[in-house]
Amino acid sequence: ALASVASAGAAIGSVFGGSLENHFASSSTLGTNSARGPPLGGLGQGQLLHVKSGEPITPEEAAYIGRHAEGGLSSVFLHGIATSPQRAREQALYNAKALVVQYNPSQGALRDIVGESHREKFGGLTDLDRQLLAQLDRIAEAGVPVYITAYSEGTLLATKVAEAGARLLPGSTIRFAAPAVSHERAYNAARQAGGRLDYIPTRWNDPINTVQDVNLKMFGGYVGLL
Repeated sequence: ALASVASAGAAIGSVFGGSLENHFASSSTLGTNSARGPPLGGLGQGQLLHVKSGEPITPEEAAYIGRHAEGGLSSVFLHGIATSPQRAREQALYNAKALVVQYNPSQGALRDIVGESHREKFGGLTDLDRQLLAQLDRIAEAGVPVYITAYSEGTLLATKVAEAGARLLPGSTIRFAAPAVSHERAYNAARQAGGRLDYIPTRWNDPINTVQDVNLKMFGGYVGLL
């Protein structure tokens, strides 16, 4: 069982080799497989969405989807700034190979960076943090390990939730792509939650560097400002 979990994690992770180079470049538009589709009134903060249909789902449904997927992992994508529901689903499906996305509505790139990202970086737990914490706990209660792919601003959310006591079952992984936290902090957070870490350093020109931990490895691919 552990071998199948590991192989599934490797398969999910390998997709970033080329796609991250383009920082989640545009991909073809998703169709809606459900007649019901996303709610017309808009999506609330932190709502879990089925990647292919766009429908809101519960953590238990996310666990069920993962249990019956290859490798038995509930794959969850945490997106970055200025991302629409459609774009988040495209990134999740085509770049992260995730089946579920936790959607965080955008207030525009500037407000996302100077407002929400800074609150996530320097403030206490937010409502979004608490929501993801509860969702991951319910997935764990269902007995399903997770493969979390956190991208850019999403790495702040993943880190805070892991540090706040998220419970990940054996075989779980948190993958940090274009992270706004240092490797050391990400490693400690993932380990504290019970998962393993996969870490792809931030490119030096990524705007999330405005809340990046201090490091000077510019020629290594990233520059931290704060």
